[in-house]
Amino acid sequence: MLGGLFLLVATFAMLHAAFSTYEHLSYLKALGRPEGALPPDIVLEAMSALVLGIVGAAIRSPALREVTWRGEMKRRTIDDQHPGMSFATFTQRAGFISSPGVRHEGEPEGKIEQISGVECYVATPSGDYPKDKVVLYLTDVFGIPLNNNKLLADGFAKNGYKVVMPDILAGDPISDEMLNSTTFDRYGWLARHDEDTWIPGLNRVVDALKTSGVTRFATTGYCFGAPPAFYLALKHETHVSVVSHPSRLQAPTDFEKYRDVATAPLLINSCEDDPMFPLADQAIADQILGNGKFAHGYVRTYWDNCKHGFAVRGDMNDAKVKAAFEGSFKATLEFFRKYL
Repeated sequence: MLGGLFLLVATFAMLHAAFSTYEHLSYLKALGRPEGALPPDIVLEAMSALVLGIVGAAIRSPALREVTWRGEMKRRTIDDQHPGMSFATFTQRAGFISSPGVRHEGEPEGKIEQISGVECYVATPSGDYPKDKVVLYLTDVFGIPLNNNKLLADGFAKNGYKVVMPDILAGDPISDEMLNSTTFDRYGWLARHDEDTWIPGLNRVVDALKTSGVTRFATTGYCFGAPPAFYLALKHETHVSVVSHPSRLQAPTDFEKYRDVATAPLLINSCEDDPMFPLADQAIADQILGNGKFAHGYVRTYWDNCKHGFAVRGDMNDAKVKAAFEGSFKATLEFFRKYL
């Protein structure tokens, strides 16, 4: 009521000031005098009307609403936006498609196999190993062709686990040539790689491995591979989950789903500079899953002075990054040994 009154008074005052200005200028013109500054009373009336109008609008307006992305997500469930799982709404986010980082040297020791029609890189321990256990390596956007991914898979195999790295990119990984091209459409690439492109193949690989005698699965998902890791955990297909510098996970929704539905212990390897899993989202994950709130087991490692991608594509010439790369691998391996 008060705000409306202020606005009404301000409107009449502004109209009166405008009319007074017209009369003043007409008077000067009739006398042949040059136009000069407006009389102080007209200026004061106009300024008073402006102030009254601002105050009235502020009083009359509804309470301000937070309009940040995080604020909107607090008010919505993912079902309000997308019929699929919540991380599917992030296919428009292309920030994590950037430099491929540092390529690591080494000759991969695994081999490419077709499992239920899906191309997979398979790394097998040279000695005896538990045939009923498999680590599913879920890649970043650079996929199987990235040498770093294959060398990491070999590293887990050398520690006694058979590793299967399915192609979750539908034969369309990002290459150096694509990144260096001025015509590469990052958002278009992501639009072609929603969950519908990797769920069927991933399910077929898991089913085929189960048929072959595998009864326990671990996942290690990097960046793009984090949602597939969550997907399998929510289906109760896996027995331990690890994600490193994850992307396309929505906080708090996906972490609440994991807490309420999944039973696989979860390790998150995080870092300081990660726009896809920023510090605020890391704190949300801890709040939802930490301090025993996820009874099945939750750990988050944190590596300062490191950027998104450190666990796969880090620069080994940087001591901090090298320590994070090796430390996240060790943490993942120990997590597997504890729960798989």
